[in-house]
Amino acid sequence: MKNKLPSLLLLIFVVISYMHCGPDVFFTHPQPEHRRNMATIPDQFLGKFRSTEDSSIFQIQNNTIIRVWSELAKVSREEISKELDTQITESFILYTDSNMVFDIQVIGDSALVTATQTDTIFMLQNENLLRKFNGYFFLNQYIEKNKWRVMLMRLNNDTLEFCHAVQSSVIDSIRNFVEVEETQDTISGKIEYYTLHADNKQLKAIMKKYLMPEKYIKLNE
Repeated sequence: MKNKLPSLLLLIFVVISYMHCGPDVFFTHPQPEHRRNMATIPDQFLGKFRSTEDSSIFQIQNNTIIRVWSELAKVSREEISKELDTQITESFILYTDSNMVFDIQVIGDSALVTATQTDTIFMLQNENLLRKFNGYFFLNQYIEKNKWRVMLMRLNNDTLEFCHAVQSSVIDSIRNFVEVEETQDTISGKIEYYTLHADNKQLKAIMKKYLMPEKYIKLNE
């Protein structure tokens, strides 16, 4: 069954815990400068890692990083029926346009709803690049000319640390040593995204003080 995301389920399963908040931050070129491109993700990263903060699981293969998020909630069967405009009498799976899957198990007058969303974080193909610098591996995702999304990861024993190179929340703190360009929405006037012009010296300064990594523990399979 495929449908748009019902408002009730949307309210229950807003994925605030792992979605990137605030304007995006891009770089004008892949990071770091003048470093070789790697052909595959190193073997030590391969496998599954569970978040220490929520239910997110990273699945890392030779050239792909996928994040799977899931959550469980108990809701009224009557509410689900109203949202879908149909009488719910048995369990089913709902596929939505928002890339979320809802497994709805009917139990009496209630329903146990498991929401799962799968996102491809990075694929090492086409223009995307993988480089290493200062103890981190840099995942450079090509968006368009002079526009790269940059993410970092490293392993500390069995703990994966993963983050964006720069979060929008630290932009004001780095303006004094990095050139920052703002792009605004033409209608609302709100900042749509930032673009950084950074060299390796400036990048190292950012890494020293402003990284905000999420932590994931490796799972034994």
